Amino acid sequence: MTNRQAATSPAVGRKLRQGLRHPVIDVDGHLQELSTFFKQDVVDYAREVGGAALIDRIRATPLTYDEFFMKGWFAMSADERHDAWSPCMAWWALPTDARDKSASYLPALLHERLDEIGIDFSVLYPSAGLLLPQIADAEIRRVACRIYNLTNAELYRPYADRMTPVAVIPAVTPEEAIEELDHAVGVLGFKAVAVAYVRRPVPKVAREWPDAAGYALHLDTFGLDSEHDYDPLWQRCVELGVAVGMHSSNQGFGSRRSLSSYTYNHVGCFAEAGDATAKSLLLGGVTKRFPTLNFAFLEGGVAWASSLLVNLVSHWEKRNGQAIQRLNPANLDVDQVEDLFARYGPERYRANLSRVRQYFELPQHRPVELDD
Repeated sequence: MTNRQAATSPAVGRKLRQGLRHPVIDVDGHLQELSTFFKQDVVDYAREVGGAALIDRIRATPLTYDEFFMKGWFAMSADERHDAWSPCMAWWALPTDARDKSASYLPALLHERLDEIGIDFSVLYPSAGLLLPQIADAEIRRVACRIYNLTNAELYRPYADRMTPVAVIPAVTPEEAIEELDHAVGVLGFKAVAVAYVRRPVPKVAREWPDAAGYALHLDTFGLDSEHDYDPLWQRCVELGVAVGMHSSNQGFGSRRSLSSYTYNHVGCFAEAGDATAKSLLLGGVTKRFPTLNFAFLEGGVAWASSLLVNLVSHWEKRNGQAIQRLNPANLDVDQVEDLFARYGPERYRANLSRVRQYFELPQHRPVELDD
């Protein structure tokens, strides 16, 4: 069915909704941003709070989807893409039916169409706005997120009975996250927030080869091995009564760096990001310290979560603090091993039993904490 046919067909969503006895809540609707207006709004705000120097930096900083990805990748030749190993990102991602496309930009139109679509309430996540917390310049990052949240709070407030936008929370440090969280929830009245893991340079590379730092990144997923203590942020979320939405993507990172195929980079990218963050929060003890705090992992389906649960349980059964002793090399009976090699080993082993014994008596490395 073409987009045009879909737009003129009977409203399937309305019919499905009428057959249900429970409300339908869309927890990951995506609003779209008019990027030209947004960048000008950021510049205007910076003019009031930061002066000319900040404005010049903002104008030179990518703040829209086109600036982040499209112009850079499309402006490159095939050789340039290969040389920089620049991954192919999203292109032609939005519908071309006029009403569908416009509804993603216009809350009044979306509000009017919710019954037709079959949705009772929609939680609207950012699209290009999800990229703002990744801006390297701390001052611009915080200004951009603040303006984004101010804009959407004003734009969607008249339609709060049927929809709510999600605030973007920069979290390169827990302090900046708490500041924007307090403003978004406490001042602007947001009901939902989005946090994305932080891509940080590997310290040794950043220190010794700063020009290459952008090519050697690691993920700070807020729990295990995090560079900061994010517990104050989680505590503030508990106090404000908001869940933490995680809407991260692994596109362009790790194994999802195809030069030519967006589909290759996109398939599984949200599930992989959810998996990375969820197990980090669990193994980092966040879920134990904040048992009432809910985390939402968006757009990755549920199969990854089932797989992660099974894997974590199986690893716990094998590697918890008591079970790990079954694998402690100190418990190996080397005399028995030597006897078995003498009885069942090939001639080469039987003729060199002292070397066999020496091999199994080699000291084994061990971490300080055995409960993995």
